[in-house]
Amino acid sequence: MINVRCQDFTDDFDQVNGDVSVHTPKLALYWATITVGKPGWGAALAGGWPRIWEMISLIAAVEAYLEVDQIPLRVSQLYRGLEQSEKATVSYRFGMAFTKLVAWDRLRILHLRHLYPLIEAGAAELTQGSKARGDLVGRDEDGRWHVVEAKGWSSAPGPAALDAAKQQAQRVSQVHQHAPRTRCVCFTHLGTPIEAHFRDPHRADLNDPLAIRIDEERFFRTYYQVIVDLQNVGETFHAFVARESEGMPTYMVANLPRLDLQIGVESGIYRALQDSTTSVARYIRQTTRRLVQYASSSQQRPDLRYLAPDGFLVGTRRRRLEAD
Repeated sequence: MINVRCQDFTDDFDQVNGDVSVHTPKLALYWATITVGKPGWGAALAGGWPRIWEMISLIAAVEAYLEVDQIPLRVSQLYRGLEQSEKATVSYRFGMAFTKLVAWDRLRILHLRHLYPLIEAGAAELTQGSKARGDLVGRDEDGRWHVVEAKGWSSAPGPAALDAAKQQAQRVSQVHQHAPRTRCVCFTHLGTPIEAHFRDPHRADLNDPLAIRIDEERFFRTYYQVIVDLQNVGETFHAFVARESEGMPTYMVANLPRLDLQIGVESGIYRALQDSTTSVARYIRQTTRRLVQYASSSQQRPDLRYLAPDGFLVGTRRRRLEAD
């Protein structure tokens, strides 16, 4: 759990403002680090072992640098002992992961992804070069698009850094042909404890606007690419039902190499990924409410599995996933 201060949200999101606690169970942190993406992943989008080893390193970082069993969550002694340049790299990655968890909890943004690998994959296009702009773009449960600038720091940022981050988010005037519903900034201070500030400057910087075009089909295929990557390295998926009761989903789950983990995705998404003639985007639009319902259900078992709002499942193999 981390404490989050939310400010400057208006209109439909006015209720977001205030000080809140956001749950950050370990398996949810794994999900956020795996799915948020990062610069440089575009070259690995064809799949294969490099991408798998990258995922393993991200999960290992959660175990090494966070005291995941502490409430509120805090960084570990190993993190505090890192050389400053190493600490900056780790802080950047954790900043994006915590931003994803906060954006889901406060704004119901379930598909949040780093913009750079989307551009590399042809899923997103900027109308102007690659000037400073928000790191992440995502779609909420109502189908509205948001822009989020994510920052992770080992020490509290000064006013100049905060202003620069807000300006990056404000530059984006359109996403997918509409004004973004919010232009947020999430600052995560990786201290003892870890704290975050979530703000929505909202006002667009019309002096230097930037539009982001989205190819929705490529966006979602890129978002779920890790499932294809696991198949490409020979992993076998098996069916898993969270509970044998009406309305509960089936997931297709595979072992994550070299770790005591399993990762999977809702079976309808899995089938759509296998068929190039089936629209993943259409399936997501049709099932978003259901996926969110699964994530909010009583079937969440923090010690055993995390049913993510985007249809991913992350589970531990220390107790093999079985139906309750």
